[in-house]
Order: sequence, then structure tokens, then C-alpha cells
Amino acid sequence: MKSDKKYNIIITGNHKSPLRMITLSRGWIHFSVFVLGVTVLILIGIVGDYFQLVAQSNENKILKVKNEQMEKQYVNLAAKLSSLELQIEKVKSLSTKLKSITDVTDEDRELDLVFSSDPRPGENIITEKNNRELANDNLEPSEAGEDPDSKLTFFKWPLFSRSPNTIQSSSTKFFSDLEVRIMQSSKSSQKIELDMTKLWDNLSERRDLLDHTPSIYPAYGWVSSHFGYRNDPFTGKVTLHKGLDVAGPIGTPVHAPAAGVVSYVGYEPGYGKIVSIDHGFGVVTRFAHNSKVFVKVGQQISRRDKISAIGNTGRSSGPHVHYEVRVNGIPVDPKNYVLE
Repeated sequence: MKSDKKYNIIITGNHKSPLRMITLSRGWIHFSVFVLGVTVLILIGIVGDYFQLVAQSNENKILKVKNEQMEKQYVNLAAKLSSLELQIEKVKSLSTKLKSITDVTDEDRELDLVFSSDPRPGENIITEKNNRELANDNLEPSEAGEDPDSKLTFFKWPLFSRSPNTIQSSSTKFFSDLEVRIMQSSKSSQKIELDMTKLWDNLSERRDLLDHTPSIYPAYGWVSSHFGYRNDPFTGKVTLHKGLDVAGPIGTPVHAPAAGVVSYVGYEPGYGKIVSIDHGFGVVTRFAHNSKVFVKVGQQISRRDKISAIGNTGRSSGPHVHYEVRVNGIPVDPKNYVLE
């Protein structure tokens, strides 16, 4: 059996120091060289990992800043889009009112509209805070608040739990949601445009009907009582209030809400000084509690002509004009005949 070859290493010092000799086997030398090579490779890997980490960290910081900017842009765009959606709803409401007061029907109508153009409490009110909460809801847990540097791993790339692809995907999700809402608003606006075009064509053919249909408040002031059942201010009993009351200083002008012919001027115990206008097409308006009347029976009236002045005559709890709209003799809510 061949013996393991050995090497002697002699260490000398100054003339007074004794000689030292170290004997090393060939196998031990080979093992030492192997360990040294592995150590060098590990050091090279650590240095490369460090520089990769530094580069990735700088890139991640830049992407985080850009992502924050995109999130802010998303919030602003979402707020603007919400405002646009609210305006579209108001246009829808206006279209419905126009159809209602002019009796224009469309069997193929696809829009589901309502009379009221005002949002209900808590609805359609989008604030920057709400949009920020919405943006945070769309973030992954690591994006919403977790430290992206908390999951660094050695010799595994990418070194960040929140990679550039993750940041880009979250931003893409934001704007994808916006794109869907914009497409929906675009489709809705196109439907409204077609609907309003049809409505305009019909109204152009029925201009006389439009001119004779009430569409404005009769006076400047504030609505002190609406149409509907209420406790009578004098008897306390629940009765139907057949119109709406517009309160204002005595002498405030009362204007005709549409063209027509004055059909009645007189005094009634409950209504005081009263004026009635026949607009044709089965529509009659009445104005009560006036202080003065400026028209006479049979007089032709145009929209916004001054017909009387707010007063406190008859059974009245304060200066106002009681405004009624009757269709074929039946009282209806005058607010449905106000486009302003």
C-alpha cells in the first residue's frame, strides 16, 4: 500500500530563534485548498448579492414613489368620475321629467330613471377619503401596510416580497377598475344622448305642448310646505295638501309657469285672492293667498309673465303663494313640473 506523501515546511526566524518544521500531508493540503476555494466563492456570492440588493432597493424605492403618485392620480380620477356619474344621473332625471310633463313615451326605453335629481342622504357623495379607502381595499396586504423589506431572502431574487411586477399589477388593477367605470359611464351617456335626441325630435314636433306645460317655480323664495298629506296648521287633522307653498316677502312677484289663458280671478275664504290659468291639454294651475292680482279673466299669458304678488290673504299662516297643478281636474305634485 502506497503511503500518503508528506510535505515539510521549515520556518526560520533570526539567528537566535530555533528552526520550526511543520509537516503536512498531501490530503490535508488538498482539503485546505478546497475549503479556501469554497470560501472565495461564498465571498464572491455575498458581494454580488449585496450589490444586487442595493440596486434592487433603489429600484424598489423609485417604483414605490411612482406607485404612490399613481394611487393619488387614481383617487383624483375616481373623484372626477364620481362627479361625472352624478351629473349623468341628474341628466337622466331631467330626461324623465321632460318625458313626464310632456307625456312623451318611448316603448324601447332602456334607462331606469327616477324623478328626483338630488342624491339621497349618503348616496353619490364621494370624498377623497372614501376614494383613498377604496384604493386601500384594492391593495394586497403587503401593499397596504406591510414592510416590503421584511421578507428578504439570501441568494433568492427578486429579493423583495413586493416586486416591480406586484407594484405594476396593483396600479393596473386601479386603472382597470376606472376603465370599467368609464366604459359604463360612456355607454350610459350614449344612451342618454340617443334618448335626448329622440325627445328633442318629439318636442320639436310638439312645441305648442311644451310652451303650455308648467316647468318653473312660480316665485322666488323657499318651499315651506310640500304636496302630500300633512297635519293641517289650523285644525291639526291629517289632510291632503293639494299644492306646494313658496314663501317670501309680501309683494314678491308671482310668474306664470307656462303659456295659457287666465280662467279665473277672485276671492275665496280659504284661498284668499286666487288666480287660475288654463294651459290647455287638461292642465290647470292655481295661485292662492295673493296680495295683488295683475291679470284678468280671458287674458293670454306667456311663461314668466307676472300675474300676481305673494300675500297673506285667506286662511294663511304667513306670506306665501299656494301653487297647485291639476291634470284633468286631479291635483298632482307641482314639483314634478319644475325643471329648474
